[in-house]
Amino acid sequence: EKTPVERITGVEVDGVAASIARRNVEANGLETRITILERDFRDLKDGFPEGSFSVVVSNPPYVKAGAGRVSPYRGRDAARCELLGGLRDLVAASKHLAGDKGRVYFVFPVKRLFEMLGELRVAGLKTGRLRFVHTDEKKGARLFLIEAGLGADITLKIEEPVFLPKLPGAG
Repeated sequence: EKTPVERITGVEVDGVAASIARRNVEANGLETRITILERDFRDLKDGFPEGSFSVVVSNPPYVKAGAGRVSPYRGRDAARCELLGGLRDLVAASKHLAGDKGRVYFVFPVKRLFEMLGELRVAGLKTGRLRFVHTDEKKGARLFLIEAGLGADITLKIEEPVFLPKLPGAG
C-alpha cells in the first residue's frame, strides 16, 4: 500500500523470471493489484488497445545485440542484451501502450543517451524530465532516467542528479 496505483501489469519474457516475479507478488499479498504477464513486449500491441496505460516504465536490456558478451546463462542474455527487439521496438510499444495521454519512463546507460533521444524523436515523443544517476561522486553518470510523452504540457527539464549511496563493504 505504498502507492495509490490500483493496477500494475508487469511484463517478463523469460518464464523463470516471470515465475519468480509472480511468487514475489504473492509473498507480498499483492495479487489483487499486480499481474505478471509472460510475454514479449513486442506482442503487447496485439493484447492492449492504444492508451491502455497511464504510465509505462521500462528497465530495458542495456546492450545492443551483437555489441557485448552474451551470458552463458539462459534468460540473463535476453535481460542484458537486445536479443528480443531493440530500442526502437521498445519505444514504439511504449508509445502505443501510453497513448496520447500517458507517459513513458526508461532507465538506460548514459552511453546510449543520444540513441534514446533519437528514437523518442522518431516515434514523435517529446522528452520531458531527464535525470542522471551516479554510482560514484568522483565519476560521471552511468545511467539516466527519462520521461517522455505526447502531451502538449511536456517540456524538457533536466533535474538534479541522483547519487546512489555506497553499500557497506563495497569497494
